[in-house]
Amino acid sequence: MDPRPLVLTEGDVISSVSHDGNSNYFEVTRELGVGGAGIVYECVSDDGEPAVIKGPKTIGTKQPDLESEARWLLSIPRHPNLIQLLGLHRDPRGHTLLILERVYGNPLRALHREVIRARLEGRATPGGR
Repeated sequence: MDPRPLVLTEGDVISSVSHDGNSNYFEVTRELGVGGAGIVYECVSDDGEPAVIKGPKTIGTKQPDLESEARWLLSIPRHPNLIQLLGLHRDPRGHTLLILERVYGNPLRALHREVIRARLEGRATPGGR
């Protein structure tokens, strides 16, 4: 099979199997970004929880990096400071999709540092923060 791009569109539903063997369903809402070898889509689970789908940019070929990441995430114990693997989707076309918890960036990074400094200068106390 010739490799072709992985394309998920809004409303597509992906099924996955969780750590404990349960089936879960995730509805794609939008594309979040594309990296060197992969693509990430935002989705929502059937119980309303936000998540992401991480997959290869092309399908039809094996993706050793994603397979390795899946094995690693399955081998480590759950921890509150690590992104959780919610499930795996193994497609008959030869690729694996990882379903991961949705993590949001720090909203303060969007603010300009000068704006923050100017607002805090008036509040600073001598010798304090």
